[in-house]
Amino acid sequence: MAADAPEANIGLLRKRLAVGAAAEARLLPLWPAPAESDLHALQPFDAVILGMGEDGHIASLIPGSPTLAAGLDPNGQAMTILTPAGLGSPPVARISLTLTALLRAQAIFLLIAGDVKRDVIDRALAGADLPVRALLIQDRAPVRVLWAPSHEE
Repeated sequence: MAADAPEANIGLLRKRLAVGAAAEARLLPLWPAPAESDLHALQPFDAVILGMGEDGHIASLIPGSPTLAAGLDPNGQAMTILTPAGLGSPPVARISLTLTALLRAQAIFLLIAGDVKRDVIDRALAGADLPVRALLIQDRAPVRVLWAPSHEE
């Protein structure tokens, strides 16, 4: 996917977060894949901010992906992994940081909204096989879940 595609996260990031003094920040888009050395040079990450889908995916570690197990391996060596097209919404090919890369953070913030996503977190903590569970049960990086009611509630 091109960096200027409407579904690309980099556009939203530039529009919403890289404003004012933050506009001077160095952005390292994940698409096309950055060199592993570029990602290693940024570590440890000060903070990682993630959302979560209603299917329990984090980053682009999406249930049903043939690369999911490798992406969630906390002892994996790769910093990034490809998720093929046909999964998620929109169902486009994606690149994601692996769990190994995410855990190289001083702090991880998981932002969720609404009762549906709160229930997903509860199910994951109760043992449901969801990608977010791997993040929640690890002990390498502190995770803080920040929940807000949805606008409709």
